[in-house]
Amino acid sequence: SSLSDTYLQVGKYDMAKAKYRKTMIWYNDYNLDPPDDEVLLIDVEGTLLEETEKALEDYNSMLYGGQEILIPNNNAKPGDQIYEADFIYEAGLHSNLGALRMARNEVHLAINHFAEAIELYNRNPMEAGKAIGDVKLSLATAYFKQGDYELSSDAYSDAMEIYAEVVGEGKNPMMEGLESLLQEHGLDAETIQLLTNSIGGGVIGNVHGIEENSKESSKDDDFRSSETILLDLDAVKASLQNVTAKE
Repeated sequence: SSLSDTYLQVGKYDMAKAKYRKTMIWYNDYNLDPPDDEVLLIDVEGTLLEETEKALEDYNSMLYGGQEILIPNNNAKPGDQIYEADFIYEAGLHSNLGALRMARNEVHLAINHFAEAIELYNRNPMEAGKAIGDVKLSLATAYFKQGDYELSSDAYSDAMEIYAEVVGEGKNPMMEGLESLLQEHGLDAETIQLLTNSIGGGVIGNVHGIEENSKESSKDDDFRSSETILLDLDAVKASLQNVTAKE
């Protein structure tokens, strides 16, 4: 639901969770099918998918496929090749594979990868941080596309709780790392503040407008797609690259 996404981007996680759950109940009660989205034209030739799968295969082979010893192992001898599992790296590969499978509309395969990523991230939640919430959000989308609305709602709620704990109320989790990105492009603190306030203010203003409109609307209006302008970090990055290129 576009309204829940808008609340998400201004860090109103409880509101986002409530609106999304309401939408999923509506889809379930009226036995609606998820909209047919076109397959995204991402990695059409499958090159990135093959490379990511190869990276995961090499990682697993290194740890489990030969005579290597996995730390901790009390039987390790001097000269043995010793490798330690990197759960965060492995989870990231599964997360990326899930996204690539989603782009190809292979939802059941995407769900398997997202679930594996979550399990691995949960082995080191402190280091994983926001990434667990990101994958939960992707899993919610996958369940929705599969028509599992209750599971989608549960995954979305989990993501909101993680964002509230890790990112904090009133903060946009999708903007996490934006300030460091701006600093990399040589912008001073005052300019960074102006940019982040401008982006956040536009979304907040949009939320207030929706809240005012919703007071005058019927219950069914909560489920209609509203025209919202959401933050597009990719567009921000592209704009910054253009600015620095001109300079």
